[in-house]
Amino acid sequence: MGKDGKKHLWWHFLPPAVMALILAAFMVDPWMAFWGLAMIWPVVLALVIAAIIALVKGVKAGGRHRIWVLGSFGILLLGVAAFLLIRLPAYSCDPEKMVRHYEKTKDAMDELVAFTRESLDDGQNAFIEFQFGKVTDFRAMASATPDESGTTLEGMMNEVGLDGEELASIQKKLKGIKCISLDTHFPDYCDIGYKRVGFALYSYRVFLNPMTPEQRRQVLTDSQFIPYNYKVALMFGGGAVGPQAFSQEYKEEFLKKNPPQWRPDE
Repeated sequence: MGKDGKKHLWWHFLPPAVMALILAAFMVDPWMAFWGLAMIWPVVLALVIAAIIALVKGVKAGGRHRIWVLGSFGILLLGVAAFLLIRLPAYSCDPEKMVRHYEKTKDAMDELVAFTRESLDDGQNAFIEFQFGKVTDFRAMASATPDESGTTLEGMMNEVGLDGEELASIQKKLKGIKCISLDTHFPDYCDIGYKRVGFALYSYRVFLNPMTPEQRRQVLTDSQFIPYNYKVALMFGGGAVGPQAFSQEYKEEFLKKNPPQWRPDE
């Protein structure tokens, strides 16, 4: 036996170690982690019971072993607190938060749109998303028509007229405004992806000119949009699960508090 005769109690540390890995998954993507655990809820329930048993037995064991067990659970609790106080609020999103972010970055957004339009060849459009410091999705488009040829990243960049330096500049400008993607539909508008929440994407639709009457009708009637001013609409597109658009009730409430200005001089 060990110095305090408790080496055989190593399993007391196993449940908090596994729970720490689960917490790490929530730190990366809370939505995906939630749905993943929901699919194996009996395993999660068993793990929680095992953790409680390990904590009780570890405390009863006494000595330095008790200190180490309490310390491991204490670190786990600090991680949970950090998730609730820091990571979870950063992961959430709503129209009010998007408006505050837009007001801080609107000039830089306009610069990004102008630079991207100048960089792309005439008649070409693209969807580009960056995650974890690299390109995670790139779709070349000609006149907003997806190209399904399945070419390499370099080939798709050549197709739309982007070189490596221009792509790096777009990534830097997106990072500067804390956004993750852009979906160009020149010469009409550009969608700037603000934040992913699970499968869903919150974006800004930035029109290159003041909205036409038809565009106004679209952003007012389509539940995926909330108009903000004469050239910007907030946008929410759902994924495979969860809400697929802004709720109509929430949209109406937001517009009552923030009626859109349709022209710069209005």
